[in-house]
This record gives sequence, structure tokens and C-alpha cells, in this order.
Amino acid sequence: MTAALFAGAARRVLCARPPAALAFALTLRATLEELFWRGLVLAGFSLALGAVGALALSSSAFGCMHRRRRLHLVTGLAFGGLYLVTGKLLAPIVAHAAYNVLVCSTLPVAELRQVRKRFRSSVALDDVDLEVRRGEVLALVGPNGAGKSTAVSLLLGLRRPDAGTAKLYGLDPVRPEARRAVGVVPQEIDLPPALRVREIVDLVRAHHADPEPRPVLLERFGLERLAGRQGGGLSLGERRRVALALAFAGRPELIFLDEPSAGLDLESRRTLWRAVRTHADRGGATLLTTHHLDEVRALADAVVVLAGGRVVARGTVDEIRGSRQLEDAYLELVRR
Repeated sequence: MTAALFAGAARRVLCARPPAALAFALTLRATLEELFWRGLVLAGFSLALGAVGALALSSSAFGCMHRRRRLHLVTGLAFGGLYLVTGKLLAPIVAHAAYNVLVCSTLPVAELRQVRKRFRSSVALDDVDLEVRRGEVLALVGPNGAGKSTAVSLLLGLRRPDAGTAKLYGLDPVRPEARRAVGVVPQEIDLPPALRVREIVDLVRAHHADPEPRPVLLERFGLERLAGRQGGGLSLGERRRVALALAFAGRPELIFLDEPSAGLDLESRRTLWRAVRTHADRGGATLLTTHHLDEVRALADAVVVLAGGRVVARGTVDEIRGSRQLEDAYLELVRR
């Protein structure tokens, strides 16, 4: 019954699932832990200590091996009890694996915690907390110099925080495995000038295990007629559309869009918006920095307003639309 409840709950959050490789790793870890703590420790001490004594011993040891000891003491008792009731290791393995996936699904895919970053005498970020969750479009807004691009660079592992922590999928963003499920559209876009658009798309697709088909990417971002053009001959708007296609080439779980609408015409912006909303509807996460307030209203599930390197407002668009901090940031954006 417990295993069925965990498995049922896991199916309910499939729209917010972790990447397949991470889900496999969580399942493998659960299997190995159950084989040791329940199959070896609990079963091995049952004859000497009795079922209750062995359950207490194995669960206590299981909890002590983890940082959140009380929580893992409870889960150890639950999984151990499930093994004792059913007499089969498969039941706690299924429950433990489903529990791991459930917990991972509720954690942020990207986060900053009490982050500070300085560039010489200039403070870029000061005690900033930020998190992006699966199925969410988070808009990071604020005037030029507020720290938006610095926050993105920390989450991508391009810079290190002076204090605090940056995490991607719970890992240091510098680690390559943390960035494998990430797509990025940077502010400044440089494409290989001699390669044709189709060759650039194929070059990026070749770095991913399960990329989107090239025709799908070209059609989605209106690049069919540009497929034979060289990167060096594209306009700013055309280069940005290519960059959008490259960001989605690897079917990423998390997308970073740093001022993605700059240089795009109205139809291209609508194409971008459709891609972002479809990505969110499929359980993907997006961090969007933008100066376009209509883009915030059209796309964002949550908004964080930065000013002077500090978070001055956060919440949904409706929650903070009337806040003075948001209004001040909007006015500053308009003036610029």
C-alpha cells in the first residue's frame, strides 16, 4: 500500500519530473540503499534483535548516514516497516525510488542563496535569494545594472559568488553534469561567420544525446528560408532567432533567456512566446530577463525585481503589480 501511494503520487507530478538521467540515478541510489539497509542490515539483525529491534537499529543508522537525520529516521522506519510487512525487497525499493523522485520534483532546478558578488568597488548582487522551479517561467526584471545578467552568469557557472551558493539541480553549476539539461540565449550572440544556419544547428545538435530534429527547429523558429545563409550575413534579429533554436536543440529541462526579444520583430516575439509557454506546459523551467513589460505579463508565473543588486519585490504578476517597488522598477525601465 505504501509503495502504491508513493508511486501514485509520483505519477501526479510527472509534468514536473526531473531529467531522465537524474531520475535513473535516484532510482539506482534507492535500490542500492534498500539492498544494504533493509536487505542486509535489517534482515541480518532480525534473528538476533527481533523485528522491532532490528528495525530500530537499521532505521537509526540509516538516519545518521544522512544530513537530515530526523526525516531519514522516519523514512527509514517506513521503508523498513514495509519490508517487514511484505517480506519482499521490491516494495521498499519502489517506495524509496518514488520518494526520491517526488522530493527532487519539488526542489528548485536553479537557485541562489544569500549570494553576494562584487566587481572591484561595485556591488552587483547583495544577499540575493532566487529560485526557479519546474513548469515555471520566472521573470527577472530591473533597470540596467541591477544585477540580472550577473545572476544568470552565476547560475550557469560562468562566475563564482563571493558569498552564498549557486546551484543547478542541486549541484555546483561549474560541474558539466549540472549543465547538460540547460539551454541558453545570451545577450550577446556570436555565430560562426562561415557556417550556414543548418550547419550551426547540426553542430549544436551533435552535442546532445536526444536532440530535436533539425527540420522541427527550423520550422518552429521560422528559419527555413535562412537555412542556407551564413552566420556572418545574418541581421541581429535573425541571429537571435538562430540562438533561440540552438537553446532548444537539446530538449533542455531549463532555459535561460537573457533579453531574448532584443532585435526581434513582432512575429518573432510571438514565436518565442509560444516556445516558452509550450516548454513550461511540458514541465520545463525558464528564467527570463527582460525589459519588455508586456513579455512579463504574457509569460511570467513569478517575478523577481532587482534594483541596485538587491531583490526589492517578488511574487506573481498579480501579487506585486500594485507594489511601490515594482512600480518604481517599471518607471525606471520605461525611462531607459
